[in-house]
Amino acid sequence: MSRTRIAVGEATNELRKDGQVVGLTDQVYAMNGSELRFKEIQVQGDLSGVLEYNGRRIKVKRIGTITGLKVDAYGARGPIWEDVECEII
Repeated sequence: MSRTRIAVGEATNELRKDGQVVGLTDQVYAMNGSELRFKEIQVQGDLSGVLEYNGRRIKVKRIGTITGLKVDAYGARGPIWEDVECEII
């Protein structure tokens, strides 16, 4: 019998920890395999430890770049983590 977890409901770009939104990704990412790489996360809380992303548990392994304030076509926002590699637990 398969033990694959499935997300119930619509996919979202929210990263959650203990039910609270702690980050927003730049788009909704598909999860295949045991790793997930985000191009960009807007940090809104504590991203340490185990997080939930679309019904799956993930853990941050590596951050490529941390930007305090990013100004682009979407306006001024931050802090931003770029090229974030996560492990799917």
